[in-house]
Amino acid sequence: MKQDIAEVYELYHRLIIKITYLQLGNIEEAQEVTQETFIRFLNQVIDFKKPEEVKWWLIRVAVNICLDYRRKLLVRFKYFRDIDHQSNKFELNSVEIKNQLKDVLKKVDGKTKMAIILKYAQEMEYGDIAQVMNVPEGTVKTIIHRGLEKIRRKNE
Repeated sequence: MKQDIAEVYELYHRLIIKITYLQLGNIEEAQEVTQETFIRFLNQVIDFKKPEEVKWWLIRVAVNICLDYRRKLLVRFKYFRDIDHQSNKFELNSVEIKNQLKDVLKKVDGKTKMAIILKYAQEMEYGDIAQVMNVPEGTVKTIIHRGLEKIRRKNE
């Protein structure tokens, strides 16, 4: 089932930009990653059997691009310690909640951060998160549990 890019974009661009923003913390970077995600969708040759497979594919690609972006940023940061990243505000429910979430998520690694964002910010089920992360459902539960424990210990 070949998807129309305009239809797919309309259905999922808000979801993808929210996920990428929560991963990166910067609206411009989130927009770039979202754009790259849809470019990859446009160039992909996968024939999706079910419409929901498109959603999971887009989320998986967007998260992987974010992880790649963060790795590249860390390499650059080693050489340019004084890089100043200024982020524009992206409207979520509350600036205070957004700031708390960003602070909390700084305490965990990228894979854990992704799982927690998908579970609590996007309210996805464990099985859906497992599909996006391409790991067993039990692994997702373990990643989230250990991540939350790590956050709790660091907040004590």
